[in-house]
Amino acid sequence: MNRKQKYDLLEKLTCKNNDTLSEAEKDAVSELASSREIFFRSMAARALADIGGEFVTDLLILLSSDKNSLVRTEAVDSLGYHPSEKVLELLINKAQNDPYYLVRAYSVSSAYRVSASLGISSDRVRSLAEQLLKKERYVICKVFCLEAMYLCGDDAALAKMITLFDAAAYNGKCAVLNVLTDILNEDNKDIIESFASGVEKTTLAPSVIESFDNLTDALYAM
Repeated sequence: MNRKQKYDLLEKLTCKNNDTLSEAEKDAVSELASSREIFFRSMAARALADIGGEFVTDLLILLSSDKNSLVRTEAVDSLGYHPSEKVLELLINKAQNDPYYLVRAYSVSSAYRVSASLGISSDRVRSLAEQLLKKERYVICKVFCLEAMYLCGDDAALAKMITLFDAAAYNGKCAVLNVLTDILNEDNKDIIESFASGVEKTTLAPSVIESFDNLTDALYAM
């Protein structure tokens, strides 16, 4: 495929919405996922999140071991929407052992989604998140661990996550804000609203303001 054909395929994949792939599409997607260009491999991994079928799951598993960390990150994130025991075991392994911090962070988040989709006990994911939280030094990893713990029933994890905001660099602040937006509900609205009201927006970096605005918009919409 030439570059235009690759871009056209990516656009087509983003519109499939849980459809499966035809045999011809499988061949094209395999070629895209094996591209020499990191961009196309990573975008293929992202686009496959909402497409069903064992072929897609196996391809994402393959991409989760890509030599490039961005490709692996996109792959483990997408695997969170392909629940199976096999995928859960892979994500737990990635969360514990991948050398890149974002792969570990997204693996924890995806492991929770998979366990929830399978309807199995969240105890294992909660234990995984608790163990990783003790040894992770990256704020983003800590945020994703605390998110998983909170979603697994640890209410105290929310307050711990909020305390990370002031000490975090811009990417850590964005992670806190984005996760708070994702988990916002009627039960935690007051806590999150109290936090947001205490943030001085004028002190935030431009890259953080967008995430902050998304959170405040979500609060306003409730």
